[in-house]
Amino acid sequence: MAQPVQAFEAPGDPDEPLPITYEGWTFERSVFLPLWDWYLILDEASKRDAELGSLLIYASGNADPREETAKTIPPDKYDFLMEFIEQLANEFTRGVDLASVQAELDLGDYDSRIYAEFLRAMAVVLEEAHRLDAPFRSWSG
Repeated sequence: MAQPVQAFEAPGDPDEPLPITYEGWTFERSVFLPLWDWYLILDEASKRDAELGSLLIYASGNADPREETAKTIPPDKYDFLMEFIEQLANEFTRGVDLASVQAELDLGDYDSRIYAEFLRAMAVVLEEAHRLDAPFRSWSG
């Protein structure tokens, strides 16, 4: 059985790759991340800022096939969310010990620097949606 993923898809020409790619996570105009690790990132984000953490959760969509997967970030929140994502990615890059939480949740042992890549890859999708003034898509499954 395949590992569940968190997916983000940028608007735009499907034949053009994202302007910044992350090997292993970026495929054409999409980003695919290990779902349970993404949930850990969302938990960590919500601990740091409940409002922006909730916005990041919203941006992630969900697995309900009845829910619309097209998402937009409110323009008045976009800059705050992007700054928050970069701050969280920078924190993870410097090193955050997540080993006990990963063990408790029976996750792999990704270094927090990989989680920073997850965040930055997802941010590229949001940047493209903002640049093109078009919704992005997100879902898990």
